[in-house]
Amino acid sequence: MIEHATDEDAARSARRASLRVLIDRAQDGLNAAEQTALRRHVHDEQHDADMQSAVASDCRVESQALRQRLEQAESATERVRALHRKASHGDTCVYCAHDQRLGYDTTWPCDTIRALDGTLLIADD
Repeated sequence: MIEHATDEDAARSARRASLRVLIDRAQDGLNAAEQTALRRHVHDEQHDADMQSAVASDCRVESQALRQRLEQAESATERVRALHRKASHGDTCVYCAHDQRLGYDTTWPCDTIRALDGTLLIADD
């Protein structure tokens, strides 16, 4: 990805250098105001392109960071689901039933799995 961006940057620089040469050659037929306007417009277009390129680069970096965070969250969820699984004998959660805490419902699916699934109703205090 970075190598591709470097190739694009090199191609953009070559095009811009060529454009400057062409503009220099074309100026012979333009008056001073037209020459100034042409140079200003080209400069402004190059500036806009540079800004858009910088924004795109920032978006790629942010996207990569978000993708990494998503993968970490999905991995954490998988680890929790591996702990909180239905027992092979009965309708209890293996992890929750292990501690056998008094007053704690160990029925499958347990509160943890229901929270992950979005089916656990939590009362507001």
